[in-house]
Amino acid sequence: MAGTRMTLIEILLALGAAAVLILAVVLFLAIVPGLLGVLAGAIPFLLAVAGLYSCLRSKKPRNVKVLWVIIIVLAPILGPLLWFLWGSANT
Repeated sequence: MAGTRMTLIEILLALGAAAVLILAVVLFLAIVPGLLGVLAGAIPFLLAVAGLYSCLRSKKPRNVKVLWVIIIVLAPILGPLLWFLWGSANT
């Protein structure tokens, strides 16, 4: 049962990643106004959130999860795409 629970480190890592993503989206929306800015900011944010959720819920070892979370946060479009195409499938 302990394998299905998220540890405190994983929760803090997810919260920190979410804070960085929210800050990036807010800054991007401040630069690109209007509907284009909303769409351009929402797509990377949603991709990153979905990638983070999928990564943290996977059965990968903790060190692999940490590496993937860093990749997803630093590259909010390419990171989640790489996770879904390659990372989640390879064990």
